Amino acid sequence: YYRPDERFHHGDRYDRNVDFAQDMPFGDLVAIGGGGFATAAEPRRVRFATDGEGWRNARPYAEGDTVLIGDSFVVGSSSDQGDMLGEKIRALTGRGTYSVASPSAPADYLARLERFGRPAWLFVFEGNDLYEPERMCAITARERPAKSRMAAWRRAFPLADKTRMYWQKTHRALRGRIAALRGRAPAPRVVRQAVGGREMLFLAEYVAVTGRADYEIPPCLVERARAAAHLIRGVFFIPTKYRVYHGLLDAPAPAPLPEGNWRAVQRFAAAAGVPAHDLTPALAAAARAALPDGRFVYWRDDTHWNSLGAEAAAREFARVAFERK
Repeated sequence: YYRPDERFHHGDRYDRNVDFAQDMPFGDLVAIGGGGFATAAEPRRVRFATDGEGWRNARPYAEGDTVLIGDSFVVGSSSDQGDMLGEKIRALTGRGTYSVASPSAPADYLARLERFGRPAWLFVFEGNDLYEPERMCAITARERPAKSRMAAWRRAFPLADKTRMYWQKTHRALRGRIAALRGRAPAPRVVRQAVGGREMLFLAEYVAVTGRADYEIPPCLVERARAAAHLIRGVFFIPTKYRVYHGLLDAPAPAPLPEGNWRAVQRFAAAAGVPAHDLTPALAAAARAALPDGRFVYWRDDTHWNSLGAEAAAREFARVAFERK
């Protein structure tokens, strides 16, 4: 385990009451791309703590907390506990926050919202939250009786779940190696660019998704959001690293990126009768301001934002959530 996320994640959340620290040698893009990308590695020390419910929080939920629901960006994957979005919001505003987040998809976010039963803010990441309609419409394992028993079994025997994940990843790696030996190597999953004279990695899949001219969130999800609208305070759109740094690449950038994904989230929120907010301008401005000092808002070796990026997102969140009242 190069980071705590995989070590403690199983089912729809994490192991309960974890307080663990480890040296993280590189980010997820080096793990995905392999040793040839290790020149971009940014080693860091990561503390990872969860509460009694299995969510990454340093303390239990307290009445009145601002609730954040989403995936790895809300979790703070690849970053220290203090660099989570919720922790940054608390430090900026003094208000309590509570994250109900783990890597998943919008259908899971809405299911969590319904189970939690308290008003919350939803965060949608354009990189892996806006996929094919069949996946977008899938309901969570807990709501499928056949899979519910399997999820319960995995929670009872986390080693079995982790072993399953290990063999899946090993099998994918083996297939890729065999394809390469046969001269049918797939396109690289990780690409490198230079930003401010420094090497920066991007997930090729996310680059492609970012360039999508149009997208439509399927009606099944819109209807579910409408049913839960009384619990949704608003929806925040999280851009990919490629969108944030597209205009700052050392090499001449292609034509301006389309905003098909953000427009889809806007329509989704409007159909549910809730506001939508784009974090792209705040993150892009922070990236531009930090570049002359050799600093970045996303890890150069990872798909996720770092402490500076989480702080920029927290400032924009606080402006929207608290200053407009």
